[in-house]
Amino acid sequence: MGRLGIKPIVAPVDLEEFHDPNLSPDKLTLSLAAQKMDAFLSQSSLPPESAALTADTIVHAEGRHLGKPSDRNEAKEMLCHLSGKEHLVSTGFVLILDGKRHESVETTTVCFHTLSDRDIDFYLDLKEWHDAAGAYKIQEGGEIMINWIKGSWSNVMGLPISSIYAILRDENYWAEK
Repeated sequence: MGRLGIKPIVAPVDLEEFHDPNLSPDKLTLSLAAQKMDAFLSQSSLPPESAALTADTIVHAEGRHLGKPSDRNEAKEMLCHLSGKEHLVSTGFVLILDGKRHESVETTTVCFHTLSDRDIDFYLDLKEWHDAAGAYKIQEGGEIMINWIKGSWSNVMGLPISSIYAILRDENYWAEK
């Protein structure tokens, strides 16, 4: 958001997320982002002319949702599953701007190189898999595993900046700032 000239205030919320396994990846990410926004709104007061943004990202490949791994073994299993294959990264977000709620999902296709055990262990040793959907972070060392992407790079990072900018632009966010 800093690249858009916006200085965000990070406000974690107390929330037990509900993951509905029957939802499509797009609907699941949007559901999780909405849960976060609803929790934020119930736990704080948002001035009428303020903006708030929540988001959630999921990696999905071959019918599996890959969230954040709980440990190194699960991270390794995820990276082995993604090795040499295309997968989709979906980010759902909810943006409240001047009292108006905007919801959207963006999906990017990512293809990993075929990874050796040595490649995977090297990446896991960087410890970037913590708190990362699909056990990797494109904005850090995870980029070494990526052969190509089709779509938004920032979406894979977890926040589709171009989509958010388009809403801010269309709603004249900068008109009186």
